[in-house]
Amino acid sequence: MKRLILLLSVVTVFLLTFLPNLDTDFGWHYRCGKLLLQRQGSCTTNRFSYFLGDYRANNPSFIYDAVTAFTYDRFGFTGLSVINALVFSAVFLLLTTILAPIGAEIILAGLAIILFLSSGVLDLGLRSQLFSYLFFVVFLLIIDRLEQIPRLVWWLPVIMVVWVNTHIGFVLGPVLVGGYCLEAVGQRRRVKLIATAAAVTAGATLINPFGWRVYLALFDHLTAPLQTMIAEWTAPPLLQIVLLVGLTGVLIYYWVKRHSLSLYRLIVLLILFIIALQARRNLPLYYTFFFYCLLSLPVIRQILVRSRLLTRLRPLSLALLLIIGLWLLIVRVPATYRFDTIPADYCRLGLRPLPCEAVQRYPALKGNIFTMYEWGGYLIWKKPNSRVFVDGRMPAWKDTRGRSPYQVFLDIIQTKPGWNEVLRQTRTDYLLIENGSFLDLLLRPNPHQFGWEEQYRDAVAVIYRRSNR
Repeated sequence: MKRLILLLSVVTVFLLTFLPNLDTDFGWHYRCGKLLLQRQGSCTTNRFSYFLGDYRANNPSFIYDAVTAFTYDRFGFTGLSVINALVFSAVFLLLTTILAPIGAEIILAGLAIILFLSSGVLDLGLRSQLFSYLFFVVFLLIIDRLEQIPRLVWWLPVIMVVWVNTHIGFVLGPVLVGGYCLEAVGQRRRVKLIATAAAVTAGATLINPFGWRVYLALFDHLTAPLQTMIAEWTAPPLLQIVLLVGLTGVLIYYWVKRHSLSLYRLIVLLILFIIALQARRNLPLYYTFFFYCLLSLPVIRQILVRSRLLTRLRPLSLALLLIIGLWLLIVRVPATYRFDTIPADYCRLGLRPLPCEAVQRYPALKGNIFTMYEWGGYLIWKKPNSRVFVDGRMPAWKDTRGRSPYQVFLDIIQTKPGWNEVLRQTRTDYLLIENGSFLDLLLRPNPHQFGWEEQYRDAVAVIYRRSNR
């Protein structure tokens, strides 16, 4: 029965995370991947936007971009949904390996809770940060097994080379290895081996097209006011903060009073606690590591394993897995498949409606296009010969005044003083903006007063062309 529960748990995780692609950054990731696959260069320079057109961003996502383009060209959005489900299934299997002999049903429940508490981060379909989540768990497994299999340590730099070229979250790798290295030094345990591996792993982060400059991208993200601009970079709500403090306090108690939490785990937990307080996007990392630490405590293992509680609950677990799996198969899978395969659903039912109809019905749209921040990726995908003002690559960038392009975008869309002058200086040809936005409400009565003329309007979008070009 134990193997059957494991199998059903994997199937349940797959069905649960077979999610539609809601990421508004898909378009530019796809274009970057397409350029790589067609050997037309990479996105090491700014190819897609005319604001800060000479900007060089040091943010590597090349492997993710190539996987995205390859998969979409052959299997469409459904293929990306399958990859998303496979990555989560791999995370689940890794966690069951790390936390054995804890039952698969407990780990499945934990993963479901993590997904619930991280709503809006891991439930948007395939994204590059999901691979950071996967590699984070891989590092947990390797470090957890180092005492039994020391040679595993040399897999860390190998994986790091892939990680650093997939997502900027690669910095989590050195954090985990560094925490473990500090503990090894304190306990004088395999210090030379672990310190060498830590140094090699850190060096492996430099094996990317940007070299050491990849850390400049990290600096930009740390210094940009992302918490005031992007939803997933904002701090968690108060109830989440209280939960984070409470959970961290529990493990600190076990470290201080019971000595059943290692120094390595405490160091990493506190780092993840701090970054989770700063941004919602880091909640999955914290909750996953807390879950890992909690189920590693001897008292918890005694309750779950030695008491044979799991053995008694297995018939109930089996029945629940069958019911949940059937529900997901009947409800979740068809809904995702419809979203992935019906263009109208993709355009209407995402995080925000996309201007698909406007782009289709107004083929003259070209040149430099000022559009909504969330629409930038879509325009990069659908209008490859045009350029957008701002898109999802750019919130951590800085202009000559040290301001984020997203802040400049907000000034324009909110019609703050000087908005039209910025559009004029940047030689904007078209506005593709939301119907009813502040800028549209200002222009609609008399666009000629500001040097624009309306060309198209539907329920979602409106297009203005510069009238004095």
